[in-house]
Amino acid sequence: NSMSMFDLLKMGAGEAKKVELLSQVSETARKEWSIKKNLKSMRELWQPIEYSTTSYKDTGTFVLQGQCVEEIQLLLDDHMIKTQTMRSSPYAKPLVASLKGWENFLIFTNSLLEEWLKMQSAWLYLEPIFSSEDIKNQMPGEARKFAGVDDLWRDHMSKSNESPKAVEMSKRTT
Repeated sequence: NSMSMFDLLKMGAGEAKKVELLSQVSETARKEWSIKKNLKSMRELWQPIEYSTTSYKDTGTFVLQGQCVEEIQLLLDDHMIKTQTMRSSPYAKPLVASLKGWENFLIFTNSLLEEWLKMQSAWLYLEPIFSSEDIKNQMPGEARKFAGVDDLWRDHMSKSNESPKAVEMSKRTT
């Protein structure tokens, strides 16, 4: 069902009060649509984003590549600011649940990446130490603990290498 300007004028929409009201409704709808469009655009931008891994020495496992991490962190920062700005808009009320869900994804992805990088840093430091037979013999308890962490790390990195999409990674780890 469509309506023409002539139909609106026949209904009295040409009166000053009604023109003002129609203008306000139009402006509200335009701003809500803009927020919805921006949210959709951000979600679409994340679909192809992948964590890039590379083989680490002769360990048989992988590590995150720095350039990919930097690009993802920049995108996270940008989208967090945009999402918070949109959420603070008075025109965001109809989209508050979608915006909150998106913000939760961004917060979780940011936390995941931070923890991942901390774990990688610790693993990179400890792996050469605990790969030494001498150290394993001197510190058997710590070596067993590291072996458990090492297995977890290798499993996670193997899965990340096989399925590197950031959106899927966040779903997999929640």
